[in-house]
Amino acid sequence: MGALSQESLITEVEQAIGSGSDSGRVEMLRRVTDLFIGHAETLQDDGIDLFDDVIGRLSTVMEEAVRAELANRLAPVANAPKNVMKSLAGDDSIKVAAPVLAQSTRLDDADLVEIANSKGQEHLLALSTRKSLSEIVTDILVERGNNKVVHSVASNQGARLSERSFSTIIVKAETDDLLAGAVGLRQDISPTHLEQLLRKASDVAREKLMAAMPNRGGAIGDILAKLADELNKKRMLDYEPARKLVAQMQRQGQLGEEQVGNFANAGNFLETVAALSAISGIPIQRVERALRDSRPDMLFMVVKAIGFKWHTAKSVYLLQSEWRRVSQEELDNARRGFLQLQAATAQRIVAFLKAREAISKRS
Repeated sequence: MGALSQESLITEVEQAIGSGSDSGRVEMLRRVTDLFIGHAETLQDDGIDLFDDVIGRLSTVMEEAVRAELANRLAPVANAPKNVMKSLAGDDSIKVAAPVLAQSTRLDDADLVEIANSKGQEHLLALSTRKSLSEIVTDILVERGNNKVVHSVASNQGARLSERSFSTIIVKAETDDLLAGAVGLRQDISPTHLEQLLRKASDVAREKLMAAMPNRGGAIGDILAKLADELNKKRMLDYEPARKLVAQMQRQGQLGEEQVGNFANAGNFLETVAALSAISGIPIQRVERALRDSRPDMLFMVVKAIGFKWHTAKSVYLLQSEWRRVSQEELDNARRGFLQLQAATAQRIVAFLKAREAISKRS
């Protein structure tokens, strides 16, 4: 772009700004933006500076919709005018700021820190979705951000988390299963932080995380194995009162479908599992896994094999509502599946499982 054309362009811009015609200024901004985007790959610094000045002068007098259009067009451009991008990123309108905060590589850490410290939650949420974020920025987002922002940061594998941010998120995850899942599956979580998370998380979040990390080796594999052993021992201790109660009822001939249904309807999870285990001969751990599984197939195998009816199977299945909402559609599908399942088929599968368990104990 020669000096004459630069002067000509500046003259046109000044005329458009001073013309008093809103439509003229909008058209001029679009023309200049088209010109920049068309030549962006070949522009040198002085050319970019010219567009920075021109677009900046035009855009400051535009309404929100026009500024948002400009932001969406320039956000993906690697060498977009820096001052314009800073201005758009700091715009009070999230419609204007969001695309720039989420995409623009022209914003450096100083720009991001300033916005993270001064703007509201919508701006922070847009920031949290960037392809990459340094620790200095994520520290602020985790500290100032609301639940949505913290979830977004934890789920963003391109966001680097400091020791402080990991620790803060792990504390929040103690009462937030979705957050526990997001941070626990991060590629950069250390064995120490993972162990802290698994020990603080709810039983449901812990089990989902451990199930999502099979066959992990190294330090994390060692932690998972150790924790699984600890949890199994603790679970058996938790079941001890229920096992004693169920064993006594069974000796007295009082354990049957009605009692299992009563346990389930009362929300007594441990007693329900212990009773199904005692009647079916399937170990408690396997019955518990079947009941916690979102797919009821194995649970219904056990219930059908011991001759229980749908109303009892339904009560047991609905114990899942302790940690997972069961929709009406899921319940209807479960009923059809249970009624179609043949007792003989269920009995064969349960017998196979019991035989395999016996072999495992002998080996």
